Amino acid sequence: MTCNNKLWFYSLNPKTEDMQNAHWNKKIAVIFVFSLFWIGNAGGQNNASGQNNASGQNNASGQNRASGQNSENNLHFLVQAEDLVGQTENNPVVFLHVSADVNNYLENHIEGARFLDLNRIAYNGKDVMRDLPIVDSLLVAFHSVGINDGDRVILYGDSNGMSATRAFFALDYLGFTSMALLDGGLASWTTAGGAVAKEAPTEYPKGSFHAASQSEKFVTAEEVSRRLSSSLLIDARSEAEFTGETPGNTILRGGHIPGALSIDSARNLQANGKLLPIDQLEAMYADAAGEHTIVYCRTGMKASNSYFVARLLGIDVSLYDGSFFDWSNLTEFPVQKGK
Repeated sequence: MTCNNKLWFYSLNPKTEDMQNAHWNKKIAVIFVFSLFWIGNAGGQNNASGQNNASGQNNASGQNRASGQNSENNLHFLVQAEDLVGQTENNPVVFLHVSADVNNYLENHIEGARFLDLNRIAYNGKDVMRDLPIVDSLLVAFHSVGINDGDRVILYGDSNGMSATRAFFALDYLGFTSMALLDGGLASWTTAGGAVAKEAPTEYPKGSFHAASQSEKFVTAEEVSRRLSSSLLIDARSEAEFTGETPGNTILRGGHIPGALSIDSARNLQANGKLLPIDQLEAMYADAAGEHTIVYCRTGMKASNSYFVARLLGIDVSLYDGSFFDWSNLTEFPVQKGK
């Protein structure tokens, strides 16, 4: 999906008649020097499609990358309920309640929240589980809940927040930048005294935000295989799944991708469903500092939580969406057992 600018170099044969002309030699020398100058100054710019490359360009949040890591963390991606309750009239936000089951929304949701069906942004199909749809389908899903350019979107949902972090990944992939996760989800909202409701979802005016897809945030098995020696891999499953002791549902070959580091995404959370303090998360993900990191799990859901934490900490991260369900079924790729 990425369309990168390229500088094409044409070989010049010094034996041709024209090249013997000193006048042309001088011009070529000038052009060569100018080209070196241009290359040196173009490294930190966005390409024509608005996407980023690996040469230190701006990421989706507008911060600069250096050696695979942002110069700062992205703490604005996480919001506390107490900072929002009673403040949304003066600072309008769009709350998205993300779940695969509308009944979860009907039982209780933040007053005014819109329902986003997880199945529209992470679908199940033949030989795929919770895969990311194509860009056009993702846009239709977010437009259907009225998301526009410039909206401030607050995400929360079920499954210990994984539905919300999966929506975060989808928006991040699309190049949307004004989203945040509600720390602790609906429980933290009600604890802070926020209003809740039970009405059915309604239709919303169609949104119109434009995608600037960040295709480097999504990687396939082939890309993972090529990057085994150049990227840090984090396995977000349980330790028993990682070692192969308990392979997990639909996993044909138990174990993990060779060289991967085991950090169960459940460890990112406190007992109340909130994320650990930033300093503890930084310590847990210290090995990823300055490294391009690929996160995966079984189907891409748990890994979306790890993806969110990495983005929060300013780590250059991609999600292997097919995850170990995909890898273990592709017998041409190796699987390692044990720790």
